[in-house]
Amino acid sequence: MRHFNTQKANYIHSLQPKIHQHDELKVCVCPKCKYVNSSEYLFCTYCGFPLNKNEQMLTVYNLRRRQRKELLSKSEAEINYARIALYVMAVFSLAGFGFFFSQLDKRYAYTIVSLMLSALFFTLAHWSRKNPFSAMLMSFIVMMTFSTINIFGKITESFTTAQGVYGIMICMLLLFFLLRGMQGAYKADLIKEELQINKSE
Repeated sequence: MRHFNTQKANYIHSLQPKIHQHDELKVCVCPKCKYVNSSEYLFCTYCGFPLNKNEQMLTVYNLRRRQRKELLSKSEAEINYARIALYVMAVFSLAGFGFFFSQLDKRYAYTIVSLMLSALFFTLAHWSRKNPFSAMLMSFIVMMTFSTINIFGKITESFTTAQGVYGIMICMLLLFFLLRGMQGAYKADLIKEELQINKSE
């Protein structure tokens, strides 16, 4: 005859997972995008629209949208400055075609490199109209690589001659514009996505 071991049964029961009963979750639907939110939130977690329409909440929402549009305008201006810098570099490199008519021994190589750089900068500037962040990132990498090769390839001349110092200053200035353009493009992408979400259905 088997005996029921109460102590062992209680021990096994204590090891089993416990299921707790929770109160029914209270939710509310955003009146603008129809996203389901917890009722404890004041603004929609998807589009940012106030869940309880009152004047104060709408004022905060509209102020935030206005700030976002101002930041978008500033970011797009930074992208335009960087794009102009790329066009300037394209024109400056195109001027290297003059090497073809010089008496230098490597005039053909200089001409080809100049034309290739001009085409590259022009392509990156044009690409920045469709995909600003990727174009600015690629431009920054190209310009950083070109500047490093140019400076360290003739390191003594770069820091000891006026031409070398001016070259370094121009490279740093272009890198500054490209870096600001890259930051502006990143911000613009985020803001555009947020504004797109906030559009009325």
